[in-house]
Amino acid sequence: MQNIPWDLNLNHAPEIIGIGTNVLEMQKPSFSMSKFCALHFFLHSGEMVFNGTRYPLKEGTLAFTPANGIVHYEKHPSNSRHIWVHMKILSMNSASPGVYYPSGSEVNRLFLEFQEAMGYASINSLLLQVRVWDILLRYNKVSLSSGIKDILCYIENNLHEDIPIAVLSKKINLSADHLTRLIKKETGKTLVAYIRYRRISRAAVLLKSSDLPIKQIAYQVAIPNAQAFNKSFKKEFVLSPNIFREKWKTL
Repeated sequence: MQNIPWDLNLNHAPEIIGIGTNVLEMQKPSFSMSKFCALHFFLHSGEMVFNGTRYPLKEGTLAFTPANGIVHYEKHPSNSRHIWVHMKILSMNSASPGVYYPSGSEVNRLFLEFQEAMGYASINSLLLQVRVWDILLRYNKVSLSSGIKDILCYIENNLHEDIPIAVLSKKINLSADHLTRLIKKETGKTLVAYIRYRRISRAAVLLKSSDLPIKQIAYQVAIPNAQAFNKSFKKEFVLSPNIFREKWKTL
């Protein structure tokens, strides 16, 4: 299976129409996507057929389908699910869909990111836009270098512990200053701010998906100081961790 990067002009966050998850029906007729683009995260194997062209799917496949296309799905197990994000039509340099086949650890990372995005949808639409924008940028045709992708994956897999900049820079043989500049260019955040943003985003997932005490969640994202954790959380989500959890439970 060969990756096919999408080719979008992503100079601003996309305007999201909706986000959700549903079961794909084998006999469901083809449907037109004339009014929106879509980002899909497939939790099954099978095939996506877009404008008559077949694209194989495996668990964790990430696909972007442009507007003005006809799509349907085949060869997937019963009760197969996928997560979708519909957005207003984006400017493209190609009318073809993009398909990406992530590795094992990357599948888990993407699943967490989509879970975060679904949580943001009910709480903060701007954070939803930024989260989807992050994913689109990462796999765009003109996108991150493999070295920076490796660094972002390392950060994602080590949010539970200290992440020294010296360790990150050594991984791709760059100076700390050079790495910091690259991260700022690619993510719009300083390296320290990006790591904090990912820690707090992971904490938000744990707050809404578990009954763990807030103190324990803070430890799991390596911000054990309660005051620092509350301050960082409010900076990203406006709400305190307690209020965020209460608000989520009432949705």
